[in-house]
Amino acid sequence: NARGAVEIVIASVGLSLGVLSQAAYTAIALMAVLTSAMTPPLLTAAVRNWRGSPQEQARLKREESLQRNLLIRPGRLLLPLGADTGCLSAANLLHRAWPLEAGVTIVPAEQTRPSSPRGPRRPRDANLERLLDGREVSYRAAGRDAQTALYASELGYSAMGIALHHNGNGNGNGAGHRIPPVALGLLTGGEIPLVAVRCIADHRTASYDRIVVPVAGTRASAGALELALGLAETASTEVVLLHVTDGAEDPAGSIPVLEHAVSTARTRRVPVQVSVRHGPSVTREILDTAAANAGGLLVLGAALRRTRDGFCFSHAVERILAHADSAVAVVVTPERRDG
Repeated sequence: NARGAVEIVIASVGLSLGVLSQAAYTAIALMAVLTSAMTPPLLTAAVRNWRGSPQEQARLKREESLQRNLLIRPGRLLLPLGADTGCLSAANLLHRAWPLEAGVTIVPAEQTRPSSPRGPRRPRDANLERLLDGREVSYRAAGRDAQTALYASELGYSAMGIALHHNGNGNGNGAGHRIPPVALGLLTGGEIPLVAVRCIADHRTASYDRIVVPVAGTRASAGALELALGLAETASTEVVLLHVTDGAEDPAGSIPVLEHAVSTARTRRVPVQVSVRHGPSVTREILDTAAANAGGLLVLGAALRRTRDGFCFSHAVERILAHADSAVAVVVTPERRDG
């Protein structure tokens, strides 16, 4: 105790009892005052160049980075379940990209909920908990409308992961892949980003050989890059930074975009490969690059179009989802975050 308060109390009692002389009491009081005044500057000088242990420095750097992120931020993950096993691939993708400190809230579909809160869980729940090993997992009952989802979006969720389901109409009007109602509710009323996954195989245990991410300098593209780098960090996977020009764009304008993406990847020690393609169809170039990286993952940044029935992806994104030979993850930032 550098303040010396206890010493002064003891010295005062000793002086009143005649145990200490006036000179001894004065010396003890001066010592208490000097130690109280000297401790702050001495401690500051002693720890001036000490930044903590390597583990503490890594933790602080990680937290600072998360606070600056657009997508992978502190907070829980929300995982609504569908009626098929595609949600396991979406859960796996979020599990790999987000830090383990982020808990997961599972919103089971009507047909996958247990019959009672204390009853046995279905195999799907057990599969998810094994997949999300190391995370705190909780469950929230799904309502019959979007109110439950809207309420959940205000509880600190950082992102939501869903598996895309094809409607089967194949009309190419941008409505081929259905977004579940719970996700629509969050997109309309909340501020929670969406990661929509369309898989061509079961990716519960497999990792991606390579990750392709188009970079365009937009907010949506930045979110996609963030997800791609987060996945690559945990799997030591190479990231292909793809920039496509249609001929009308000034080639010099793509240099800062690519330089920023490369710098971001190198800062996180992620190996990257830069690919610049030129062609009249940006969608075609993205599909060709994804096909050249078989066994990989294509990460897209996208916006949603409002329709009479809610939201849907753009025609370009729907075309990629329909024709890509690789798994595709679409990162969507809610309207209010883009405002």
